Parts: sequence; C-alpha cells; structure tokens
Amino acid sequence: MLTEKEFDVLTALEAAKRPLSQRALASGANISLGMINKTVSELTAKGLIADGAITEAGLAALEPYRVKRAVFLAAGFGTRLVPITLNTPKPLVRVKGKRIIDSLLDAITAVGIEEIYVVRGYLADQFNQLLPKYPNIVFIDNPLYMEANNISSALVARHFLESAYICEADLLLYNPALITKYQYRSN
Repeated sequence: MLTEKEFDVLTALEAAKRPLSQRALASGANISLGMINKTVSELTAKGLIADGAITEAGLAALEPYRVKRAVFLAAGFGTRLVPITLNTPKPLVRVKGKRIIDSLLDAITAVGIEEIYVVRGYLADQFNQLLPKYPNIVFIDNPLYMEANNISSALVARHFLESAYICEADLLLYNPALITKYQYRSN
C-alpha cells in the first residue's frame, strides 16, 4: 500500500516517461520540495525509483491503483434537449462538430483504458456508430431505461463497476487531464 505522497510521486514519474529532478517532481506532484526529498528517499530505499525514474518495481506498486475499465451510462431519453434528442440519443448529439460522448471516450482511450462498456437504451442501435472509432466498446442494454433512471443502468452494469470510471455519457469533458490511468484509493 502506497501513501498518497508516494502515489503522487510515482504517477508523476510514470506520466513523464523520463527521469525528473526533485524540483520538477515537486512541481508536477504539487508537493513541497522538502516533502519530495523525504518521499524520494523512501521510494529509493524501497527500490521503486532509481536515478530520478520509476523502476519496474515502482510500476508494479502502481498496478493496484490502475483504472481497469470505464462504464458509460447512456440509456436515457434526454428530455431536456428535446427536440434535438427526438432522433438522436443525447450522448451522440454533436457540439462543435464532435459527439458529446467522444470527449469522454477520447480521454479514456488516451490513458490506455481498453475495457469500455456503454449502457444503452433509447435508440440503442445508434450507438453502433461508435464502433469504427472505438472497437473495444461492449454494449449493455438496459431494458428498464423508460421506467427507471441511471440507477437501473448501473444495476445492469454492476459486474463491471470495480476499478472503473463510471460516467454519465452526456457530459462534455473539457479537461481530459481529469481522466488518469491511476486513481489513489486509501483503505
């Protein structure tokens, strides 16, 4: 189990893909230089970093924190966007020429998450247009989308929620850096 500071240093090194000075680490991990010195010493003693770079053991220490999948809740009708959603599910509506769900899918795939589930309901077949760009998507159909809310979509995807990003598919993501390969979870 890593401390949050150790996690922050290791993820900064992993993201950099190169050795970093302690000053660069302090800036990248948003930790004081004094705390970086202490944390780097601890990680070096544990064999998780060497010469300013993450080691194979450091990568292995990050593995329990890896986000393994993404689940998108996309079954709803989108009543607030009627009449636009009469013929198009809200996640597939285009904003500035790009489908809303693409901002999320692009961020997810950019960090290497390959296991992607989309829970669909309303105009379900239209989501098939995502497959050419995102062939890893697995669709889960929510038969109760007309009677229930997103809780029913979460229920049909319940077996895939562990170590996952769970997103409403109609959220436009302006800052893809919010999606990261690793997420710190303390016990």
